[in-house]
Amino acid sequence: MEIGKVPNDILQKIVLDKLTTSRPEVKESGGIGIDTATIDFGDNFAVMSCDPITGATENLGKLAINVAVNDIATKGSEPVCALTSILLPPSTQYEELEKLIVDLNNEAEALNINIVGGHTEITDAVNRIVVTTTVIGKLAKDETMPDVEIGDLVVVTKDVGIEGTSIIAHEKEELIGHKLGYGELISARELSDDLSVLKEGLLGKRYNAKYMHDITEGGLLGAAWETAEALGQGLIVFKDRIPVREITKRICSVLDIDPLKLVSSGSMLIVINQLDYVKLQAKLESEGIKSTVIGRVTEFDGAYISEDNNLKLISPPGADEIYKVHY
Repeated sequence: MEIGKVPNDILQKIVLDKLTTSRPEVKESGGIGIDTATIDFGDNFAVMSCDPITGATENLGKLAINVAVNDIATKGSEPVCALTSILLPPSTQYEELEKLIVDLNNEAEALNINIVGGHTEITDAVNRIVVTTTVIGKLAKDETMPDVEIGDLVVVTKDVGIEGTSIIAHEKEELIGHKLGYGELISARELSDDLSVLKEGLLGKRYNAKYMHDITEGGLLGAAWETAEALGQGLIVFKDRIPVREITKRICSVLDIDPLKLVSSGSMLIVINQLDYVKLQAKLESEGIKSTVIGRVTEFDGAYISEDNNLKLISPPGADEIYKVHY
């Protein structure tokens, strides 16, 4: 099997199709393009998500909290608490574990959530630290999202490739350092401060976003495909409108990888009506968050990318580009 997320067609066939839902409290389970589950707990819905960090060794605490919180942010849900499962190889020092716990707690505090439990184990089943985080958020029952319609805008926040750029800059200096200046390397590493999309999610909900998807493994193109799949509607994105930082372009050029297929936590894909987006854009800007219209929902099926007036069907995402340089 290829390193990375299980391909979506296999995931659907041998994982998702095998799962049953019988409890009436379960209002929505996770699926392709849906990274959360929604559970009815009376006055509120509980929104839940679970994510591992397997492709990084630096900033583990920050990554572990943010990738799980970002998922529930796609529902406009307020995160409340987290549980973490930590697997440590036998070579781990106790000082490393202590640093990880402090980092996890600091990031949780920054997002106003509490770590309430989990599991910590030393095992030779892993050769580096693996952290899996489950986050639980709450959502009022009357906060449902409007239906997506043809002509709705496809928007992304910040820039794509944020997470991948930061991970590579932290962990693969020997591959890129000779091509970058010291200032550029530091700038790329500092992108780890921009991994959260919680604020975008809460604001998107307030301004009537119809669908939100944090851009993770598979990058922008993977997120576009998953969005079309989840919505059951077509969309088109315009390549020349997709925001990519110059430092990301430089690193991807050095490593011969595609920034549009690079893991991109820190950027949210939002589907929204044009009039609502005008209001959302202004509010995001006031919070220091850039947003860019990159496409729209269309009448035809599937996800497409437009470049030089040519349309190309976007394929289901394969292994993320980061695995080409990370193993």
